[in-house]
Amino acid sequence: MNNPQVYAFGDTEVSNDTPPYHYTQCGLDDIYLLNGFNTYVVGDEVGFAVQDADGLHKVIALNIVRNKALLCGKEVRFLRKLLDLTQAELAGFLGYSSQQVARWEKDQGTINPSAERFLRVICTVSLEEEEAGILETIRELAELDTQASERQFFHETDEGWKTAA
Repeated sequence: MNNPQVYAFGDTEVSNDTPPYHYTQCGLDDIYLLNGFNTYVVGDEVGFAVQDADGLHKVIALNIVRNKALLCGKEVRFLRKLLDLTQAELAGFLGYSSQQVARWEKDQGTINPSAERFLRVICTVSLEEEEAGILETIRELAELDTQASERQFFHETDEGWKTAA
């Protein structure tokens, strides 16, 4: 007779004949799937295929940015890749060098708390699609850092002060 095992994860208790799948393919060490995957056998090899991996990665990312106290290097890398950013692009957004982002991803330094918060905001807004243009806006802001200072002109109108064209 087959006795199903019971697995407890936080407040979730699942009874299943199949043990949770340790999902390391996303690059993180602590992700386990209770369902949503298929097991297949080819010869002597056992494989797993995740259903809707994109949706899973989005939920993992939102859980990380909302519930993890401090981001580790693998989580920074996971979030960056999910946002489809290079190390240089993320560095430009956060005001750091690409070498510094690489060090964070290798756990060779602690990410600055302000940079970490901003990364969390970027992820939350981008993944929840509250505002489609957030990454483009941040790209434009990052470009401002590379522009030389120019004189700025303003003029008063009947409607109040305006930037002069």
